Amino acid sequence: MTDCEPAEDQVFARADAIRYVGQDAEFLRDLLNMFCEHRGEVMDRISAAIDNDAADELREASHRLKGMLASFFSVHAADTTGKLELAGKSGNLETAAGLFSRLDGQIDVLCAAVDALASELE
Repeated sequence: MTDCEPAEDQVFARADAIRYVGQDAEFLRDLLNMFCEHRGEVMDRISAAIDNDAADELREASHRLKGMLASFFSVHAADTTGKLELAGKSGNLETAAGLFSRLDGQIDVLCAAVDALASELE
C-alpha cells in the first residue's frame, strides 16, 4: 500500500485528496458532488460498450473514468476501471460485465461517502 492508497475498507484516501486540492475540503466535496451527479453519463457509455461488444468505446470511456477516480484518490474504483480499460484494449470483454457491476457498487459507496463528507462540513 502506498501513502496515497486507502485501506481496503476505505472508499478513497480522504486526507490525500484534501491535500491534493490545497486543504480545501469544501472544494473537494463540490468536485465529488459534481462527479456523483454526472457519473451516469460515463457509466452509461461503459454499459453500452459492454452490451454492444464495443471494445474501443469501453477502453476510451473507462480511461476517462479512471482518471476522474484517480484524482479523488479512489484507488480501488480506479483499479477496477483500469481493468475495464484493459479489457477494452485487449478486446476480451468476457469479464467486463462483472467488473462493471463491481465498479457500479464502488461508485455508489464513494457517492455515499461524499454525502457523509457534506454532512460533516455543514
